[in-house]
Order: sequence, then structure tokens, then C-alpha cells
Amino acid sequence: MTLPRFTRTAAFRLALLYAAIFSVSTIALFAFTYWRVQAFGAEQMRSSLATEMAALAEEHRRAGLDRLRQEVDARGNAAESRSSYYLLQGADGSRIAGNTQPGPALEGLYERKVAPLHRREASGEPQELALFRGAVLPTGEYLAIGRVLTDLQDLDTLVLRAFLGSLAVTVVLALAGGLLLGAGFLRRIEAINRTARTIVSGRLSERIPLQGSDDELDQLSGNLNVMLDRIQDLMESMRQVSNDVAHDLRTPLAHLRRRLERLNRMVKDPAHQDEVEAALADIDNILGTFQALLRIAQIETGSRRAGFRTFDLSAVFETIGDAYGPVAEDRSQRLVTRIAPRLSYAGDRELTTQMLANLVENAMRHAPPGSTIGVELSPGADGRPVGVIFDDGPGIPADERDKVFRRFYRLERNRTTPGSGLGLSLVAAVAELHGIRVTLEDNRPGLRVMLRF
Repeated sequence: MTLPRFTRTAAFRLALLYAAIFSVSTIALFAFTYWRVQAFGAEQMRSSLATEMAALAEEHRRAGLDRLRQEVDARGNAAESRSSYYLLQGADGSRIAGNTQPGPALEGLYERKVAPLHRREASGEPQELALFRGAVLPTGEYLAIGRVLTDLQDLDTLVLRAFLGSLAVTVVLALAGGLLLGAGFLRRIEAINRTARTIVSGRLSERIPLQGSDDELDQLSGNLNVMLDRIQDLMESMRQVSNDVAHDLRTPLAHLRRRLERLNRMVKDPAHQDEVEAALADIDNILGTFQALLRIAQIETGSRRAGFRTFDLSAVFETIGDAYGPVAEDRSQRLVTRIAPRLSYAGDRELTTQMLANLVENAMRHAPPGSTIGVELSPGADGRPVGVIFDDGPGIPADERDKVFRRFYRLERNRTTPGSGLGLSLVAAVAELHGIRVTLEDNRPGLRVMLRF
């Protein structure tokens, strides 16, 4: 299976759903974890500042300002001071001790951009944002302790990287798990599709293989197999009924026709001969209708698909043009052809010829003398053949175009035009057998039948 086709399958959508669910769960977990880590880090920093501020204030109360100055310098010069700031300044704003420049004497918690004393920036701008706790001592001096917020930012970065890594792993595992589960599911669905295609091709005895797991798909496959058995029995019954009808009705009609032919040779009165010939014509119409019904029923079984072969479609269109050109002239009509050479198609050549013949005969029957009937064949945009049968007759009303393919359906309610109403039904049956898309369009005037092979 190709990748573009796989991306349109339910298995792929299921894998994406799994990945989305796991991703959303991971993101929600990360958001909660990130929030708690940030809150915990900030609380730890505030608690550390409060504890250290209390300790230094107690040192000042117990030993005096000189001892506090020594302690502040010692802590500011310590190795861990790279992420901590200490400041003791006088009431006049001058620095008494510490490892940073004096600042505003703010009390409580606040953020401030600072730089160590040894750093000399050309721009004069501080480079680090720190959280400070400040307090004015009873003797009027100002004490401040700060922690660089880079530590919290580094912690946030660490958590974010861990999250991104875990999210990537989660998405990969979710996709892999979803694809693994979906692939197994898809293989079983594909087995059902293969069986369906085989049955459509005419092999009604084909059945869906069972896995023996008795799961939902096995139960579905079993029920489908039972349904297929029933359909095959009905098709066989219909085929047998059709054979019986052909034997029981067509044969007596053929005998009746022969008797009428003998009677026609025996009758001398011209008036009686006309009546016998009219009866013969009626029997021929009945036999033709009966033969058309049997042919449509045979086509609809799909058994002819087994005999599909690639043939020259251009040659078939040319044969139709050559065969019906003289007929059109006899009816005072004109048949024109425009057929691209060497276009091939895989199907039943005989049925395709019959389908085209029915379309041309239908156009000639309903178009008045002097009309033009066209037969065209050309490659479409995708390279597949496109056939056109058109005329400039009365056409078919838009609301009637879907109905004309029904059996015995005729536009003329009084049924004065010759025909059984089965010609387009046979066209529809042949088209469905081959997968040909038939559309009826307005030729302005007349009807245009598009055949997309």
C-alpha cells in the first residue's frame, strides 16, 4: 500500500488519534509539573532569603554592626556568592559591606538588576536579575540579601528540555503503537476488501478468511460469509428460474411463430396475410424483449468479468461508425465520427460493442430526419478513454435523465415509438459491469451521452 493511500486509512487516523491523546496528556502533565516546579523553586528561594535575613539580623542584634559587616563581607566573598548578593549600606546610602553596589533601600521582597563589584561593563548596565529581601536595621543601616533568578530560569530550562524529550518519545511511541495496531486491523479489512472485489468480479464462491479469534471482525466476517452464501443461493435460484423461463416460454413462442409462418404461406387473402404478419411482428417483439431481459440478468451476475481482456477500443468505435453510417443515411440522418487511434481498454469487447450500438440506435430512433448523430472517442485528462454519443434531436429533460436507465421506462407514456424500454437498461448494466461512468448531458439541442472508461 502506498504512503498517500495509507494516510487516508482509518488505521492512520487511529494512530494520529492515539498520538494526539498521549501528546495532550503529556502536555497537561508537563504544565502541572512546570507550574509546581516554578512555585516550589520560588518558594524555596523566598524561604532561603527569609532564613538568612533572620540569621544576619540576629547576628547584628547579638554582636553589633562590626560583626555584621564582617559576616556580610565573608558571605559575599564566599565561593557560592556567584549566585548570591549581599549588601550592607549606611543610612546615607553608602556601601558598608557586600559584593554589589548600593541601591534603593526597599524593604521586603523585590526584584532588581545588579552586577558584582568586580564586573565593569562598558555600557554601565547591570546584567543579572535577582530577587532581593531588604530590611532596615534598628540602628538605621540597610541590609539586603539577593539570589540570582538565573537559577530558577535554568531549572525551568531543564524541565522544558526534559518535557520536550519525553513528548517526542511519547509521540513516537504513540504513533508506532497506533500504526502497529492499525496495521493489523487494516490487514483484516483489506482481506475483506479483496474478497469483496473477487466476488464482484464474478467468483461468487469466494469467502472471507476467519482468524479464529472470535473478535468483532471475525464475527462480522462470519456474518458476511453467511450472507454471501444466501446471496449465492439466490443467484443460483434466479439463474435456474431464468433457464426454466427460457425453456418454458421461449420455446412455445418459437413454435407459435413457426405455425404463424406456415399459416402465412397458406393464407391467400391479403387482409388475412397482413394480420398474420402483424402477429409475427408482435411475437418477434416479445422474443426480443425476453432475450434482452435474459441478457441483462446475465450481465448483472458479473460472471462476464472473468473473461475481461484488453482490446482496441478505437477499433470498436470505428466499427460502430462504419456499421451505422449507411443506416443513418437511409433515415435521412448524418452520422459523424471523430475517433482517436490506438486507445485500448480492458473489458468484454462484445458487450462494449452492444452498449455503443444501443446508444447509437437510441439516438437515431429519437432524432428526426435531418439530424446529426456523433460518435467520438478521445483520451481524457487522466489518459483514460472518454467516449461521446450525441445528437441534435429533442433530448431528454433533466428530471428524466436518471429514470431512463430503469427497465421498461419510456419518456412517451403512450408508447407509440417502437422499442421495449430496455436499451438503456442494458447500457447501464454493461457500464456497471465495466465500471464505466455514464452521464447524460444537454447537447443544446439534443442529448450528449458521456462514457468515461
